[in-house]
Amino acid sequence: MKVVIDANIIISAILGSKVTNEIIVSEKYELYAPRMIFSEIVRHREEISDKSGINEAEFYETLSALAVFIKLVDYINYQGYIEKAKEAIGRRDIKDSDYIACALEIDADFIWSNDKDFSVQNDVEVKNTSEVMRL
Repeated sequence: MKVVIDANIIISAILGSKVTNEIIVSEKYELYAPRMIFSEIVRHREEISDKSGINEAEFYETLSALAVFIKLVDYINYQGYIEKAKEAIGRRDIKDSDYIACALEIDADFIWSNDKDFSVQNDVEVKNTSEVMRL
């Protein structure tokens, strides 16, 4: 199954969610994400490190370890879907349009996110961690 993974899922994994980490490292899913996902996560590294109790070096080690399981998709590959994605997400959270456009480009089975902002669109199915766990 092709799955686009949202930044909040990776952050959850860094924070130590055992279930999230198990799903990420399982071979059940092909995980994809827009390349910009890592810059988004790094912008929040201090907050993530504070919550998880890890230092900056450990943050980057963990992020690098998780990155091994995720195929990154460059903006140029999904830019043809970005306007459609922006229309789908509306004003709710425009930066989420990258995830929708990426999912449309790779013909993803769903987006894995715990972000309720995706509920306003119908272009791509979205599943939260509990739903992915039940699959």
